[in-house]
Amino acid sequence: DSGVVNVLGMALGEDDLRTVLVVDDNDQARNAMVSALADAGFAVLSADNGAIGFARARTAPAKDVVLVRSGLSDVNLSAFVTDDDFRTGASPRIVLTTEDGKDTDESNYDGKGNIQGFLSTDAMDTATVVDLVESVMGDLNPERTAAIQAAERAATILAHLNASQLSDVESDLVGA
Repeated sequence: DSGVVNVLGMALGEDDLRTVLVVDDNDQARNAMVSALADAGFAVLSADNGAIGFARARTAPAKDVVLVRSGLSDVNLSAFVTDDDFRTGASPRIVLTTEDGKDTDESNYDGKGNIQGFLSTDAMDTATVVDLVESVMGDLNPERTAAIQAAERAATILAHLNASQLSDVESDLVGA
């Protein structure tokens, strides 16, 4: 039934790695954050502009946190803030900003979308980045365990379907 397929699809979208996307056109800051987050055990994707950042945000696996630079030359921050794509809308965002721009960014974007914090990268301490990401992420293990259990139940149900039922499920899975 389509409910089984939906549950399986949702559960398979979960990943046991904690995944962070860093979108920043400042190479030095981006590389420092990527390195610190990877050293802390996160799976890290990065992009040096907004267009690539959007593309990476919308690919599997789901991103647990998105760090995005305010003032990207090709994409306005509000595009990331208001993005409600089903693959990315729930991902918390941390806005990367400068000391000079932090008050303006907070005034313009605080409480909008899923922004969970603002971080000045002028004199950034990479340990602060890791701490902020971990605090925003919280404990994902219970959600991930529930998703894996749902996928296992859905797979068991699929395994017990007869051939005619499986062809219907296959059509649902491939969108035919």
